Amino acid sequence: LEQKQRKYRETGANNIFLNEAYRRFYKDLSASPKEKRIVHISALYVGDVIAATHWGMTWRGKYYYLLPGYASGKWQQFSPGRILLKYLVDWSENNGDHIFDFTVGSEVYKSQWANRKEHVYEYIKPFSWRGNLFVFLRQLFRTISNRKDLVES
Repeated sequence: LEQKQRKYRETGANNIFLNEAYRRFYKDLSASPKEKRIVHISALYVGDVIAATHWGMTWRGKYYYLLPGYASGKWQQFSPGRILLKYLVDWSENNGDHIFDFTVGSEVYKSQWANRKEHVYEYIKPFSWRGNLFVFLRQLFRTISNRKDLVES
């Protein structure tokens, strides 16, 4: 969590772990004996230093690369996150996973590792006037937030 939250701060991304419910969700899932076979937690150590971390899942032949983290400062020059990623790709293949899913996001490193890209789509069909109102307002807010020229004026 520490490494991931630092990265959120550095990039200005939304830090989901400021919300206690998210922290509790990941901690509870990680500690659950029932979920032990699908949750995969890994770390790359250099001596006593945790140089890189990853929280992922494996399910039905697919490894989900979800929450990578890495140490900052002097460790960054050694790309500990990439080293751990290489280990995870090998590990997932050796454990019978046929797909390594980098999940959502357009980070550059994903295109360096992937041999295919899948687009994610959504479809929302309202069934009531409330649903219609929700879809309308959702689209309105998306349009406004995507129009930076309107916001900055």
